[in-house]
Amino acid sequence: MLKKVILFSVFISLAACGDNAKDSAKKESAQAALDKLKAIDAAITISTNVGNYGELLVDAKPAIDSYVEIDSSSELSEAISQTFDGHRLAFDWWQCDFAKSETNNASDDIDAENQCRDNLLPKLYDMYPDIGVKIDEVVEAKEVELGRPLTYKTSWLDPDSIIQNIWKKTGDSTDLAASLLED
Repeated sequence: MLKKVILFSVFISLAACGDNAKDSAKKESAQAALDKLKAIDAAITISTNVGNYGELLVDAKPAIDSYVEIDSSSELSEAISQTFDGHRLAFDWWQCDFAKSETNNASDDIDAENQCRDNLLPKLYDMYPDIGVKIDEVVEAKEVELGRPLTYKTSWLDPDSIIQNIWKKTGDSTDLAASLLED
């Protein structure tokens, strides 16, 4: 009977050590992902260009994926994923500045940029409904002013303002993730 009690105690102790190791690995992985997101936020604060921003996203993706693979269902995981997805959306939006038409005509190039951004609107509305409401207000006001529907909803939007609004959201998500990791 004593052997069974001792074996059971050893088993419980080993199980607890295993859980502590898993928790430690999860926390380290979360911290690595958060550090990558903070590096992106720092680059935005200082000033970055689309190329550097893209490189930071490529550099961050493995750390984000690694953490989400370990912990896919927590509030922290959701905050980290949402932050990274927001940065990818901002990058895609920014990339639209470089959309070109096949004709190499300036007017067609502007249409290509607007079409690129219009194609991102569903994702933007889904991720950030409050930004979508603001966009709808601007579009509706412009359509009333012009007396006709806009060919492209994004044609009268300030692209940089949209990116700044997305970055505000990603910064808030990064802050949330940091506070969740501290808990």
